[in-house]
This record gives sequence, structure tokens and C-alpha cells, in this order.
Amino acid sequence: MRIRTVGAIMGLTCASTVLMAQATSPGSPSLWKSVQGVVKSKLLLPGSRRFQPGSRNADYYTIDGVNTTVFRYVRKQRSVVHCSHFPVGSVLIKENYNKQHKLVNITAMMKSPGYDAADHNWVMANYSPSGKVIAFGKIQACIDCHAIAAKTDFVFAPPPANLLSASTIHAFFPGKRITAPYQRLLKQNARSVLR
Repeated sequence: MRIRTVGAIMGLTCASTVLMAQATSPGSPSLWKSVQGVVKSKLLLPGSRRFQPGSRNADYYTIDGVNTTVFRYVRKQRSVVHCSHFPVGSVLIKENYNKQHKLVNITAMMKSPGYDAADHNWVMANYSPSGKVIAFGKIQACIDCHAIAAKTDFVFAPPPANLLSASTIHAFFPGKRITAPYQRLLKQNARSVLR
């Protein structure tokens, strides 16, 4: 597992982490338009459900949305755990809700050919609920976390199939408490914890 400095990880929420987007990446407005399409379609990542447990108070509940490219690919493979190479044009989003079911932010990934081969060609983004860019492009904190799921092409299967250990969550989100529902998932599904 690759874990960078706390400064790099904390930088995820800072505007300064809006890193360079290479020429082959879609622009942030283009990706936001794709995000809106996924939200409108209400198409879920196979195996997930609406308002599933998130790991921290900032993402107490999550919704994993996908475009039809991802949905068809995962269905064909039967599960994310059997997916090793998502097709170009794949879009995955995670709507993050607090405990009161208020949307806090939306994270997104889009597979773009030739964008960043070392990191599986994923363009990463973090948006406010209104679409304001929090971070976009090659976001090292996102890459470092998603590298834990390298076998499934940087895509986590929905809980409880893939879970981050408590130590990993604390390393990436220092000082953030793990939610009680996620703690229960960790205890009940120890074999699903990614190492």
C-alpha cells in the first residue's frame, strides 16, 4: 500500500490540489456533465445500494452511481471483484451524504485513454453538490487510496465486498472518526478488508 504524507492527503480538499489535467483528459465541465447524467439516470454500481454505509461522518452514507458503460461491464463480469480493466469512457461517481442525508460532495472517476497510464488512465475529481470543482485531474491522494484496489482497476467493490481497514482510513483521513455502521461492517466482514 502506498501512503503519501499527511500534507498530500489533507490537500485533497484544498484548491491547490487541482492538479494539471493532461491534454487527453476531459475538461472538468465535461466530466461534471457526465456526473449529472449519472445522477439523473440513478444507475447504481452493481452490488451497491442507495445510502449504503460510508466510512466517516463526511460520507456517513454513499450512493455509487455509474454510466451504462460501467454497468454493462460489471454485469458481464458478475461483480466488481472480477473486473480487471474498465473500458474507456467508464464513469463512476460516489455521492457522499452526512448523517442527516444531506449531500456533502460528489467524487468522480472517468477512464480516459492515454491520460495517466501509471495510474490506470483515471481522471479523478471532487465536486461540491453544485458542481464547484474542489479537485480535478491527477489527484495524488485519490490515486494513493484507489491504488489499494489495483487488482480491480482502481475501483472498489461496494461494501461489504471491499472494505478499507480502520488503519487505512485513519492514514488517509487523520482525525476523522469511523462511523458505527462501518465499524460493524469491518467486524462482520473481516475477510473483505483490503490489505
